[in-house]
Amino acid sequence: MAAECANFEVTRMARLLEVSTSGYYRWRETQTRAPLPSEERRANLEAKISASTERATAPTAPRASRSISSKAANGHQEHRRETHGGLRHRRVSPRAFKVTTVSAPGSIYPADLVQRHFDADELDMLWTSDITYLKIGVSDVYLCCVRDECSSRILGWQLATSMHTEIVTDALAMAVRDDTTTWVA
Repeated sequence: MAAECANFEVTRMARLLEVSTSGYYRWRETQTRAPLPSEERRANLEAKISASTERATAPTAPRASRSISSKAANGHQEHRRETHGGLRHRRVSPRAFKVTTVSAPGSIYPADLVQRHFDADELDMLWTSDITYLKIGVSDVYLCCVRDECSSRILGWQLATSMHTEIVTDALAMAVRDDTTTWVA
């Protein structure tokens, strides 16, 4: 569009190319101004990743990021979860899989009253519960939540350091009391 401004109106070109005129003018402004500090940091990081992956025998984003992280002491926060030079990386904290439920052979389970259909049409018609394992600092905790499937509200919850029956009964008691209401997006 910039090359054809002498021949055609910007509004007509924008309409034909299905872009906004304000977007074009914003882009044109970025071509003449000095780069922002965030843009300079991003360009420097992309250059470091490219240099690191060129030296590596098998160029991978995690290896490049580890190399840069160990060398980067410039006080700037690195961009995680972005694409740099075609490599996508996000820092993942590896943790060992923890088995929380062990089924005994020959156990008898209660009937599935909803037949695995968890879509409720009315409030308080279907509540579900789940227990998840969390690592907070150096200790392990379990979080049990009771959720109303129609509204997605968390009706009750409980944290505990061990997974005993009380964690579920306490979360259910909170849901029944309806002391707290937490909305989940």
